[in-house]
Amino acid sequence: MDDYKVNQFLAKTLLNKNGYVVDVASAGDEAYRKIDANAAYGVVITDIHMPGKNGYELTAAVRSMPDKKKADVPIFALTAYESATEKNKAKEAGITEFLSKPFNPNELLNLLRKYALPGDKFISQEPVSMINAEEVRANLEQIMGGSLPEAQKLIEMFCEKVSVLLN
Repeated sequence: MDDYKVNQFLAKTLLNKNGYVVDVASAGDEAYRKIDANAAYGVVITDIHMPGKNGYELTAAVRSMPDKKKADVPIFALTAYESATEKNKAKEAGITEFLSKPFNPNELLNLLRKYALPGDKFISQEPVSMINAEEVRANLEQIMGGSLPEAQKLIEMFCEKVSVLLN
C-alpha cells in the first residue's frame, strides 16, 4: 500500500534526522525475532493492531524474554483507537508509553529523548503511522463540501505538482 510506505518513510526520516538508528519489521513475529537476535535496541515502537503478534502479544513476548536487558526495553504503542480501555490494556501488558495516531512528531521525539539517546538503535514495527489516511480523506471530503470525487481530484492535482513543490 502506498500509504503504508509513505508513513514508514515519514517516521523513519523524522527519527533518522534526529539521530536515531531505525530498524523496521513488517509484523510482530519478525519484530520479536529481531529483538531476540539483537541486544542493542533502545526502544521498540509497535502498532497495537499488527499482523502476526499484535502490539500486546509482542509486548508480552518481549517482557518474558530471559535476557533482562531485552525484556526491559521501553515499548511505545501506537493506535488509532485511543480509549481509556486501550490505555489500561496497554499498561497491563507492560507497554511503557501509549501514543494515539496520527501522533505529534514532537511528542514522539520527547518520549525518545526520555528513554533513548541519539545513536541508539531501535526497532519500529510497521506500519508506523504519522498520517491517518481515513482522517485525511474525511477532512478533504469535508473541505470539498462533501464531494469525494472533488477530494480525489484535489489529491490528483497535488500528486501532479509534488515534484515541483519539492524543488
